[in-house]
Amino acid sequence: EESSNKAILKQDPEDVLEFVYDYDPAEYLTLDGDYKAIVFSAEDLEVTEENVQSSVDALLLEHLVLEEVTDREALSGDTLDIDFTGTLDGEVIYDETNYQLELGSGVMVSGFEESLEGARAGDEITLDLKYPEDYGNDLLNGKTVHFEVTVHQVYLPVVPDYTDEFVAQYTGYDTIQAYEASLKETLEQTEKEDAVAIWLDEHSTLEDCPEDLKETYEQRMLDYYEMLAQYTYGMDLETLLKEMDYDSEEEFLEAPDNQDAIMGNIKSNMGYEYVAVKEGLKSTVGEYVAYMESYAELIGYNDAEELLEYFTEEEMRQLYMKNLVTNWI
Repeated sequence: EESSNKAILKQDPEDVLEFVYDYDPAEYLTLDGDYKAIVFSAEDLEVTEENVQSSVDALLLEHLVLEEVTDREALSGDTLDIDFTGTLDGEVIYDETNYQLELGSGVMVSGFEESLEGARAGDEITLDLKYPEDYGNDLLNGKTVHFEVTVHQVYLPVVPDYTDEFVAQYTGYDTIQAYEASLKETLEQTEKEDAVAIWLDEHSTLEDCPEDLKETYEQRMLDYYEMLAQYTYGMDLETLLKEMDYDSEEEFLEAPDNQDAIMGNIKSNMGYEYVAVKEGLKSTVGEYVAYMESYAELIGYNDAEELLEYFTEEEMRQLYMKNLVTNWI
């Protein structure tokens, strides 16, 4: 299966890549405007210096340097290296070692982080904290948990210097000038994509869709919630759905809000498919692979091969199709 997902990487770069579907998008979706005549104002597509600076700031925040603090007590915004256990009715429900906690982040139950402000390395702190009645976890709703915390180190997050050396280390560009030029180009493309997406959404109506297509999108929603259950909440999908007051996957999928979300995603993608099919958009396999290489670099993967370990080729082909439609419009 993995080999099949990456088969496109071994295909002849000169082969033609077309976008064909098991259905005609025009049979299910109508547009009430002429996408060939879309006009965007300069403001629609403008990338300001503030936009560029925001992206630079975000990069710097990703690579904060933690400097150990020994001459003062911990303050909100500091990061603490702690061990802690949480006990409920004599049973240990939390047991963490060398946990990195940013004070003020709000990731812990109310009162936990606030109680650690003023701590120093070596402090041992005992807390009894009551969870809200509507916390969202049947085990913890309205319950009091006994915490024992040991503080190992207190760190101050320091923003690194924005230099050519920093840019070369973390972006793949040699200079600030080269990085910001690429950044502006990426932001301009994002503005184009947003403008086209908004126009297509506002001017399209989805009358119906193939049943197997709907089933595909329903499965994608289940896959997303299964991942959310496992990696965010540490539980299986069935347990998460029960906590959301659904007795089954079928009941979850049939909920009006979820049906609206599913049909909205189908409509959004089919708007692009409509244009791609109507205009017979195509490219070469080589251009498609180059797009994947560029996308891999943008989101932090080494190359297209690594990218396809985390995304299906079908997902990347859909993104590429949207990119082609955006640029064509």
